[in-house]
Amino acid sequence: MSKEHELIERYFAPLSGGGASGAFGLLDDVGVMSPFPHGFDRLATVDTLVAGVHFFADDAPEDIAWKALAVNVSDIVAKGGAPADYLLALSLPETGAYGDDWLAAFAKGLQEAQTHFRCMLLGGDTVRTPGPLGISITLLGVAPVTQMVRRQGAKSGDLVYVSGHIGDAALGLLLRQGDERLQAAALDEAQRQALLQAYLRPQPSLALGQI
Repeated sequence: MSKEHELIERYFAPLSGGGASGAFGLLDDVGVMSPFPHGFDRLATVDTLVAGVHFFADDAPEDIAWKALAVNVSDIVAKGGAPADYLLALSLPETGAYGDDWLAAFAKGLQEAQTHFRCMLLGGDTVRTPGPLGISITLLGVAPVTQMVRRQGAKSGDLVYVSGHIGDAALGLLLRQGDERLQAAALDEAQRQALLQAYLRPQPSLALGQI
């Protein structure tokens, strides 16, 4: 058994729902998507996150995994859809702290995220690279036929709503960077942690998306 197969079997096969699902325990090269629900359109989106660009290389692997899935869920939810299966492409640096402990924590974060967002790993790929850590997730979802909310649908006179606290994640990033302006701000520990969590673990709302 190759190292890649050992890695998949140990860390990612448990995220696929076992051999009974369309992922076949990740033992095949191709997975079978869930049956297409009657009256629904299939949605698809993909996001790629790269260390040093979209997250800090020393962020907790659980948080990196959560964010990688959450940014895709956000795209599906924004379209009025619900997430279903996802594919993971993981580019692991040949050097650095990306051994068993890191992979176990990363898989744990993915498990937490997919349980929270109600989706499941269908398949993917893992490679070793001399470059930085890269994570690409393709998420499939569903929405009622012709009901997907398209970006160009807004027109003059429409009401535009936002949810949550705008800017929390941006402030969390500044905190993570040690920005002097926030270091001097009169924030208590609970406020600081709330801002950091907004950056590290975004929370797209499945229920709001359905509404």
